[in-house]
Amino acid sequence: MLSNTAHSSADGLKIVHVELGGRIVGGPQQVIYLVDALAQRGCVNVLAVAAGGPLGRRFAEAGYRVRELDWKGDTDLSLLPNLLKIIRQEQPDIVHLHAGPGAALGGLAARLAGVPCVLSRR
Repeated sequence: MLSNTAHSSADGLKIVHVELGGRIVGGPQQVIYLVDALAQRGCVNVLAVAAGGPLGRRFAEAGYRVRELDWKGDTDLSLLPNLLKIIRQEQPDIVHLHAGPGAALGGLAARLAGVPCVLSRR
């Protein structure tokens, strides 16, 4: 994986990616490929991931900014204020929701923060 620590938000889009998958298979693996390709093009990527999972560790080891969410499953409504806080702190150009858990609450958080979002469904 490539590191994006040398980039600043002036170099390109700043994107907060929301991926709450617990394992690195399928969709989460596609997020890795996407984030690496975006970093090569000058985008600044911030990953909002489930706390303690392998995806967060993998991105952190590669030098990406990782924001862990203490998420307890599909019915955990605390995800909304926690994501809203992250989005407001990070001030991204866009929020990219990577389907699955958190898509609806992530979309609402982005809207409340006034940040455009996109949802990728796999």
